[in-house]
Amino acid sequence: MNNSNCTDYVNYFLCACAVGYTGRTCEVNIDDCSTNPCGVNGNCHDLVNGYLCTCAIGYTGLNCETDVNNCSESPCVNGTCLDRIGSFECVCDRGFNSSLCDNNINDCASFPCQNGASCVDHVDDFSCRCAAGFEGITCAVHIDDCLIKPCLHNGSCVNSGNGYSCICQPGYTGSNCTVDIDECLTSPCSSNATCVDGINSFICVCPAGFSGRWLGFCNFLKKTISRYELLIMQLQ
Repeated sequence: MNNSNCTDYVNYFLCACAVGYTGRTCEVNIDDCSTNPCGVNGNCHDLVNGYLCTCAIGYTGLNCETDVNNCSESPCVNGTCLDRIGSFECVCDRGFNSSLCDNNINDCASFPCQNGASCVDHVDDFSCRCAAGFEGITCAVHIDDCLIKPCLHNGSCVNSGNGYSCICQPGYTGSNCTVDIDECLTSPCSSNATCVDGINSFICVCPAGFSGRWLGFCNFLKKTISRYELLIMQLQ
């Protein structure tokens, strides 16, 4: 049987079996799986003078002896690959997640920037673009614009949300109290007097031969006095 060679003898015969067979008439296919060549990682299928291993997932090789390296193609985009039986696991770098570590975590999702600032996402970090008047990592610090003392001439500085304002002393005006108010602009002196501006005040200087006080009316003098004398009289 099974392509064996039979030799006839007196009152008996002898079979020379083909490779892979045994028995008196070569009727038995030798079980090549009897030695469990596929081990615990595969199923053995007996053939004629051989065997075939069907490997479990994650193993390869003639006898399923080789653990397949599931990390060989570097599947983890931003992380470390850990080979498992039939699969792999990615341990993501800081700032990334997902099964393949290919998602940059949005560090702005928790709205860390305050006071109207815009958030810029980075890898495992963020930065804030502060609105005017604020500073700090999260723009939580209100800038005190009065620290540089911008209000001149003893003006009072009032810090506001994105700047400051000045409360000027009498006689001054302007955003920084730099402008001396000209009290002579309203022409407080009579037509024949000269107005001299001061700080929150003015002086009317009468021409020679005239005298007057703060109201600016210059009256004719019977005697001629010097301009210096006139000024002294006005200041009395």
